[in-house]
Amino acid sequence: PSLAWSYFLSEPSKKARWRVGPSIGLLKLTGEDKYTWETSVHIEDIPKSQPVSKSAGVFGAHVGLTWNFAQRWFADFEYRLSAHTGLAFDSRVLSILGHIVPIESKKFDALTHKITIGVGWRFH
Repeated sequence: PSLAWSYFLSEPSKKARWRVGPSIGLLKLTGEDKYTWETSVHIEDIPKSQPVSKSAGVFGAHVGLTWNFAQRWFADFEYRLSAHTGLAFDSRVLSILGHIVPIESKKFDALTHKITIGVGWRFH
């Protein structure tokens, strides 16, 4: 979930409206190892699913443009730059059918870029 605020740089009556603003939110990543097999077959030593979740705070800024190309129709373009407080999964070891399987640690980059393009229709 995230919360964003926009400041509009042009008047509402214009065909195009620029906006800028900050955003803040929460990022949650979950990873798991999952094994399935036919229901009529029973296999010993299959590990149960072990999900691992991590969360981080996210903050960023965005700039956008809304273009009103008809009375009710509009196109919307937005670029968002975000950073989070750091996310890393520790290394661990699984035992699968008697074999030891190491899983390496994983660190996720703290900086992300997002481009959104949309078309909309106003009801009023």
